[in-house]
Amino acid sequence: MKLALTINCWTDEDLMFAQQFGADQVMAQAVLPEGRTAWDARLLSALRNRVEKAGLALAGMDCLPVRLDRAIAGMAGRDEEIETVCRFMRDAGAAGIPLVGCRWGVDEKGPVRQPTGRGGAAVAVHQAELQPGGAGWEIFLCFLERVVPVAEEGGVKLACGPGNSLLGRIEDLQRLVEEVPSSCLGIDFWQGAVALMPGVDLAGAIRWFGGRQKLFLVTLGNSEAFLDEGDTRMLRSLRLYREAGFVGGLRPGPQPGMADDTEWGHKSQAFAIGYLRALLQVVENRKQEEMKR
Repeated sequence: MKLALTINCWTDEDLMFAQQFGADQVMAQAVLPEGRTAWDARLLSALRNRVEKAGLALAGMDCLPVRLDRAIAGMAGRDEEIETVCRFMRDAGAAGIPLVGCRWGVDEKGPVRQPTGRGGAAVAVHQAELQPGGAGWEIFLCFLERVVPVAEEGGVKLACGPGNSLLGRIEDLQRLVEEVPSSCLGIDFWQGAVALMPGVDLAGAIRWFGGRQKLFLVTLGNSEAFLDEGDTRMLRSLRLYREAGFVGGLRPGPQPGMADDTEWGHKSQAFAIGYLRALLQVVENRKQEEMKR
């Protein structure tokens, strides 16, 4: 398992922050550099090279930098949005970007998109209702039927995170990977959100997805609490991820606010990454002791 942070990779300060706090990888926020208005393969390559020159690995892009309002709602114009996603995935493959996050869902305010700024919280951008009678799921599958083959061609993993509608239950996430059986489609496992799903067995969920190699990224958090608080025992979780064979990026999600912190939350993220480093050392030491026996 590798420690990861989600940062704006165009700023020297954020890259230095990741270096100093011992991150192995970074997830890049979908923030364009000043003077650029669109992503392409050359810009994505420049992003990856910038991260690697800083001595870090680029785990992937935190989200699709594409509006999906019409695609999610099944409205006219969705084909153009989906084609924009496919073009981005082709560029990501050409640039050697290994993974792209995808949040698909509708909350109480509308379709959820990832941020385009430094905030870290999802942004509701459009009010739309999913069609009844299961049409919303079919809309999602149609989107994946077009995007996943492009991801496979470019060798880019698409990591879907839990949402408040279609992917709001553990059964929905399981159904997703069963109905779209691609090695390039998996889960961005937001542990805090999964733990709050109705009737969920968190340990069983980790084993289920890990055993099928569908854990592409793990995002750790406790509901509005620091990682050492709340109902979830993080050390036990890390041991479960290791036992399940997870070797990908392990990142802290948004943390509670702290006094005089930045908008992004440098203080709280520093606490989270330090805490995770200590826990991973405990897990690794335990592993080495077991190997000596």
